[in-house]
Amino acid sequence: MTKVVPLFDDFSEDYNSSRQELPTALERYLKLKAAIAQLEVEAESVRPDAEILALDALAKIPDAQKARKTVLQNESGKIVVQFRKVYPKIKDDVELTRLEEDINRIQGKLYQKNLPKIEQIDSEITSLQEMINKLEAEKGELTNNKQLVSLKKRRSDRQESLITLKPVLAIYLSRQSP
Repeated sequence: MTKVVPLFDDFSEDYNSSRQELPTALERYLKLKAAIAQLEVEAESVRPDAEILALDALAKIPDAQKARKTVLQNESGKIVVQFRKVYPKIKDDVELTRLEEDINRIQGKLYQKNLPKIEQIDSEITSLQEMINKLEAEKGELTNNKQLVSLKKRRSDRQESLITLKPVLAIYLSRQSP
């Protein structure tokens, strides 16, 4: 039997007494989520300028202290400059594109040149994989019996009977033009 975990800790009396407050709480929750989304949009619009200022501030920090890379710290928090590698897309660079084409061309030639040996290796891999599958099945038969299968089934049934459903509120904000 599946149980439902209520939104409130004591669902019975608290829910009945605050039934009129529920739509208000939901509306407030929705408004807060909408405000957060609006603030995220605003933060994203300010981010490029903040990154430029942070890099300028980092340039003014002496080399001995650059390991910390903290460019602002106050009671609200701190801003630390971090660098992540961003790899270029091959198609965006002429030299990378040429190198990729050369690699593909040479790999193709090597494949064609060694095709009989490659096919033999692939055949051996397939044969060995079939042998591994057969041995795995044999191992499974040796490590299972009716009692073990029965216990696993009972455990699965018990887990299924103890499943609870916890409510999660999905919020869909309407797009509003600023």
